[in-house]
Amino acid sequence: MSGQTLALLRRILGAALILLVVAPVWRLLALRAGPASAEAVVLTTRYALLLAQGTILTLVLAGVATWLVGGAKLESATARCTAVINRLSPVGYGLALALVSAIATAALSFYLWHGRPALIDALAQFVQARYMAAGLSAGPPGFPYEFWVGANTLVTANGWVSQYPPGHMVILAAGLFLGAVWLVGPLLMASATLFTVLVAERLFPDDRVVARLGGLLFALSPFMLSVAAAYMSHATAAALVCVGAYCSLRARDGHPSWALGSGLAVGALFAARPLTAVVSGSVVTVGIWLTHPGTAAGKLRFLVTRVAVSLAGALPFLLAVAAYNNRYFGSPLRFGYVAYLGPNHGLGFHPDPFGNPYTPLNALGYTSSDLVALGYTLFRTSISAVLLIGVFLLVARRLSAGARLLTLWAFSLVAVLACYWHHDLMLGPRMLSDAAPAWCVLAALAAVGLVRLIPADRSLFQGRIPLRAWIGTALLAAWAAGLVLLAPRDLSSLKRILVATPEAPASSYPTIVFVHDSWDSRMVGRLIAAGMRADSVAVALAQNSSCRLHEFVNAYEASQRDAGDRVLPHLELGHAVTDGSELTRLTSGVLVRALPNEVLTPECLREADADSGGRVPLLPLVWQGDLPGIAGSGAMYVRDLGPVANAELLRRFPGRRPVVLLRRPPENVPALVRYEVGMELLWKSEADPDESG
Repeated sequence: MSGQTLALLRRILGAALILLVVAPVWRLLALRAGPASAEAVVLTTRYALLLAQGTILTLVLAGVATWLVGGAKLESATARCTAVINRLSPVGYGLALALVSAIATAALSFYLWHGRPALIDALAQFVQARYMAAGLSAGPPGFPYEFWVGANTLVTANGWVSQYPPGHMVILAAGLFLGAVWLVGPLLMASATLFTVLVAERLFPDDRVVARLGGLLFALSPFMLSVAAAYMSHATAAALVCVGAYCSLRARDGHPSWALGSGLAVGALFAARPLTAVVSGSVVTVGIWLTHPGTAAGKLRFLVTRVAVSLAGALPFLLAVAAYNNRYFGSPLRFGYVAYLGPNHGLGFHPDPFGNPYTPLNALGYTSSDLVALGYTLFRTSISAVLLIGVFLLVARRLSAGARLLTLWAFSLVAVLACYWHHDLMLGPRMLSDAAPAWCVLAALAAVGLVRLIPADRSLFQGRIPLRAWIGTALLAAWAAGLVLLAPRDLSSLKRILVATPEAPASSYPTIVFVHDSWDSRMVGRLIAAGMRADSVAVALAQNSSCRLHEFVNAYEASQRDAGDRVLPHLELGHAVTDGSELTRLTSGVLVRALPNEVLTPECLREADADSGGRVPLLPLVWQGDLPGIAGSGAMYVRDLGPVANAELLRRFPGRRPVVLLRRPPENVPALVRYEVGMELLWKSEADPDESG
């Protein structure tokens, strides 16, 4: 491809990026049904307004500072700081930043969430990691998992698993086994930081300022620090992609044996985040090796040799994932995502698993939303980092080979995720954090590159404000203000929004703690444990009256036990069809779905009234206690399904003393009570509901 063609494509990309960030393209999501798109519109609009106001304010204040202090003094101070940083060796600088990022990650984890997982994704993975730490790959079959199963987990013929690939859970399991799981996030962030620095040094061998600044931006990125602090697999992905990129660069510039390291890193990445491995893994291996100079025949031999060596490194991981998929999901190529949510989980423009259509317009809106959010949350700066990159791509004279690779690394994931229905802005656009190292170094390149493009003699107000010093000061001030002001403010707000999971009450003797979760949660747990797919469960819950669904759950469980052709009660399972039920508040204050003038059966009233005192989420507690299939002498946390069902579980664990965790007035905080007291408070009677009715 000619240089002119590459320059044209780069400018088109820059213009598109500016358009997606500046124009309110994200408002296209208002056309899409569902709460997720509505939340994305609200949050993205808030980010866009903050960035617009913040950019103006930052430029004004930077202009005043440049006028008062003087551009020459500001440039001199910056040059002195740069000289000090540049004197450090790449490894020394990388290790120093790695230590800083590890400490920051640990501090953030304990400040926000007391060192425990908070997001559902991590909670589900922690449960399975507990099994792995005990030497099992999953919860063993044969247990009544309706008492334990939660969001993002499923029960298969061979055991209880999460929907996620096993790679990240193996890392969590190692931390749990060593009794130091809190170190997982900091170590992943430190590894990603070190290799970001080493990769940047090799991509920009003649521009140490860009390389060093890129590493610094990544090490202190509030976005990545919070992702790692939350034990998310995205931190694993970022670290492994950087390791793979470093080994690929060494294999390009030296011996092909380094390609084995590339393969090991990308293979491990495939075991944790398969899509990222295919997209980003290809860029940081084949993409790097294609930049090797030489004749066509020589380049082909060079490429084939290194690809072959890297495949040898990746093969054990590919085979392990295939065996895992085959055991738990029925096929080497069938991942847990599909087993949990069905075929509509995959890439493409089609209805999502919950029946909401995903169209090219939705993709455009979500891409705009993700990029606006990334521009702010990456550094919590008042000037969008993504807008900065877009402007640089548009006006730069040319891009080096390293810059082109970074651009491909960052934007290939954006392009692929545009074809994926799931987008989430909690902590930031998390799906893009897998490529955060590339975005951070690109931001450094854009900031330094734009300042360098400004002529040294260009000024404003009759020479009082040198333009280069003004823009440089504005960018530096935006980053510093984000680090010192905006990031602490936003993270404190996050602490209130994403509340830390409670610490499970300790027990010095074997107990079984019945946690009173909601009626909906009880029905969902029973259906998933009985084998119904989560997408069908979600539709059933949203489209039917609570009492009708409860009757269906009873019949569905019985049909699975009997393995017969029992006729099930009618249930609306079509995405566009409801049974006419609406959210209704009962006299007890509990919200249920009910048909107009529907009279709830005594059993349904009993289920609803049991929730009148409030509920206690189960999943945050499960991983902290003893688990079925693992020997333990402490507390085992299970779902309260009512006295009759509970009695069956108690017979399976006769050596455990039963207690109940519920909310008690007037404080309405979770409290442990004796089992008999809890059953009386919640269910009024220990009799079979069918008999009491």
